[in-house]
Amino acid sequence: MSNRDDIQQALGRMVDLLHQAQMTAWAGLLEEIRSEFLDRADEAAIHLLSLYGGMGSLNDVVLFRDGQVLKAETSEFDVLRTRVFELAHG
Repeated sequence: MSNRDDIQQALGRMVDLLHQAQMTAWAGLLEEIRSEFLDRADEAAIHLLSLYGGMGSLNDVVLFRDGQVLKAETSEFDVLRTRVFELAHG
């Protein structure tokens, strides 16, 4: 499986987790980038990496629902976020 396939799979799961937390703006943005990987992988990687770092970035996302932190989901999201960064950066 290529990095592109791995990134798309991880992004798909991240989108699912974001939807569970009703974070539709982030989910939509990651779904858009996921689609970009089909035709423009280099541009998609740059777009994706631009979401990391700084205040309000992808690094700051914590998943909540009904005022409660979704601990397991946030942990999984964190692992996926790190994996996607590594794959896109490499």
